Amino acid sequence: MTPDDVTGIPTDGPARVPATATARGPQADRDLLALHALRQRQLRTAFLHGTRRNWRDSRRVWPAVVVALVIIGVAVAAIGRLAAFRLPTA
Repeated sequence: MTPDDVTGIPTDGPARVPATATARGPQADRDLLALHALRQRQLRTAFLHGTRRNWRDSRRVWPAVVVALVIIGVAVAAIGRLAAFRLPTA
């Protein structure tokens, strides 16, 4: 885990409350603000990128679209063939 340049809090995992953030002291306010900034960055990143960890995790939609088009094409061809060879009833 690499610490953030400003806060020193690891940014790879979920937000953890530093021990000094709950204690009273001269650093408590700064630590609480840093924790809030970290959570805001994590929420913004999660909103922008979803659950993907990197760009390779993005799901490809086109294989499903191609399969769906093939299935629809086969169904239309089967219906057309059945309608073409159906004997007219008198």
